Amino acid sequence: MVDVFRITLSGGFDDNNKKYIDTIMKLDNSKTIMMETRGADIRVKNVVNIKVKDKQKIELDYSEYAQEHEKKLFLDAPFLHSLKIGQQIKFQQSGVTIKIKEIKETGMVAEVVQ
Repeated sequence: MVDVFRITLSGGFDDNNKKYIDTIMKLDNSKTIMMETRGADIRVKNVVNIKVKDKQKIELDYSEYAQEHEKKLFLDAPFLHSLKIGQQIKFQQSGVTIKIKEIKETGMVAEVVQ
């Protein structure tokens, strides 16, 4: 009675995923298997809440570790320094969107656009 099996690969592909796929194929190889892959996650590493408003400028920098800073936003996004002026980042949980405005040696400056 199932048309599609969904396998979440957010934790990576491992032996358990292979076992699930093999079992499904043995039971009925006409079924569709949908593999949900993980996208590039951006995590805010600030331990204090930063309130932003529309058109506000804020400095960004990369960090893998928690940071105590109220004026600079630290993001765990290895691709951060490859972003170009004009590109946007949308934070799903808060709905805030920022746009890269300036690239500096010590990070970058973004503007809240939503």
